[in-house]
Amino acid sequence: MGIRGFISISDPGSRFSLLLFSMLLAELPFFFGSWLLLLVSTLTRLMESISISVSFLPAALVHYSSQLSWHSGSFLHQHFPLVTL
Repeated sequence: MGIRGFISISDPGSRFSLLLFSMLLAELPFFFGSWLLLLVSTLTRLMESISISVSFLPAALVHYSSQLSWHSGSFLHQHFPLVTL
C-alpha cells in the first residue's frame, strides 16, 4: 500500500527508477550467479596459466643452463683444450 501510494505520488522518473530497481531485485540471483561464474572461470584460467608457466619455468631454466654450460664448455675446449668440465 505504501509503495503504491509512493508510485502514484512520485514523478515518472522516480517511477521508472523504482521499476528498474524492482527488476534488478528480481534479477539479482541470476546477476550475482553469472558474475560469480565469470569470476570463478577467470580465476581458474589464471591459476591454470600460472601453474603452466611455473611448470615450464624449471624446464626452461634447465635448458638454458645446459645450453650455457655447453657453450662455455665448447669455448673453454676451443681455447684451453686441456680443460674438462
